[in-house]
Amino acid sequence: MNTSQNALFPLSLALALGLGGAAASLQARPAEASPAPPQPAPRSSRATVRLITPAPYRRATMEARLQQLRTNAPPGTRLAAYLDCGVEAQSARAFPVRLRQLNGATRQFPGSAEVDFGPLGTVAWDAEQLSFEASGLDPKQSCVLGFSWWDFDDGGRVQTVRVEGATPADSQTLVPRTRLPVYAGRQQRAVEMELPLAPQTHASGKLRLLFQRDEGTNAVASEVWLWQGKGRASLQRPGVKEPQGRVLLVTGIDYPGHVWQQTAPVLAAQLRQDRRLQVSVVEDPGFLGNPALHGFDVVLMHWMNWEKPAPGPEARENLRAFVAGGKGMALAHFACGAFQDWPEFRNLAGRSYDPKLPPHDARGPFQVSITSLPHPITQGLHDFEADDELYTCLAGDRPIEVLATAHSKVTGQDHPMAFVFNYGKGRVFHSPLGHDVKAFSIPMVGELFRRGTAWAAGLPPVSQ
Repeated sequence: MNTSQNALFPLSLALALGLGGAAASLQARPAEASPAPPQPAPRSSRATVRLITPAPYRRATMEARLQQLRTNAPPGTRLAAYLDCGVEAQSARAFPVRLRQLNGATRQFPGSAEVDFGPLGTVAWDAEQLSFEASGLDPKQSCVLGFSWWDFDDGGRVQTVRVEGATPADSQTLVPRTRLPVYAGRQQRAVEMELPLAPQTHASGKLRLLFQRDEGTNAVASEVWLWQGKGRASLQRPGVKEPQGRVLLVTGIDYPGHVWQQTAPVLAAQLRQDRRLQVSVVEDPGFLGNPALHGFDVVLMHWMNWEKPAPGPEARENLRAFVAGGKGMALAHFACGAFQDWPEFRNLAGRSYDPKLPPHDARGPFQVSITSLPHPITQGLHDFEADDELYTCLAGDRPIEVLATAHSKVTGQDHPMAFVFNYGKGRVFHSPLGHDVKAFSIPMVGELFRRGTAWAAGLPPVSQ
């Protein structure tokens, strides 16, 4: 901040899969072309989809995948339909629900066979909007949608996912603009998402699922499936302890001096050095109101609603319940300034931005001192030099454990550079470091966020 200037399993779980596909190229779309507004595929569409035959993996691999989805079904549900995009145009008759691809084409990502084994490298795609239809749904049962996606060849893909019921009022945006994980040059693994559907979306027994291209070469999907069951579907799986930490990095808006488009990828890359952390990035803080949030282990706040309203009551209560119920939250830099009109946020964040206080020292180098407080996040860490803004503007009175401090030339006092506390059953890690790419690129800053985020996710911090 610089106040003298004018930033596997549910998405519910974002979980990297150890599966994969084979090879051939995806058709690229000219980058300079202006995309036309996406047009929904007609409900009577009978488009013929050319399939990849034979499937580029063994039958046993698919049987193992289906068993995995059956075993990991949310409580009270069963696997009702599954579609291996690229290899299948519609789900097998053995499933009670029919799921079919309405438009688009199929391809295999080049080189994916050498990375993984299974259905992830085979995809359905369309230049603008990829559409699927599910029919035979039981309107009296709850429904959870699952899908996997991958920007294997770094096509710059950013997508929105929507579901449409019988009328426009029955539609629901499931995933706002989200950047897909990239393998080429970054080695990010494919991600799968699970999302509970609102009852009205399938009240007629049918629905359409739309993958809309917002940026990049085209819209893609690797797999689509549905679970159905009696009662209210829950994405919580009691007694199941995943070895990974599912991280949702929320960004998309900030103070103008904070270029989140540059810093969010650097922060995500720092986290991914711990291969247990499966990182998804959503560029819309409004997603905090989505029930799918509860499929993640930790949400990392890297945004501030500068001169715009913060997400409303539904998102606030969903975030509060997420942390209080036993999940984690981490905050970076000016995330302390979010939700200025929500008093409980100061308690949830531990400390928050107070515009009445001096904002920060002049941007530049300063020493960050690790405190003597024993904690797994800072165990074995040493003092280091940051190149950042030294925040002096944090206020709050809840008890916190300060893990690192820095001495301000402006106030003549020490200020917290990293601290932790428990909120209900959940864990919170907060660091005001991270003004820009240079600040986040300092190895010890990355180490601190990596360890703090892992700790907040319930994992033991590990040194990289």
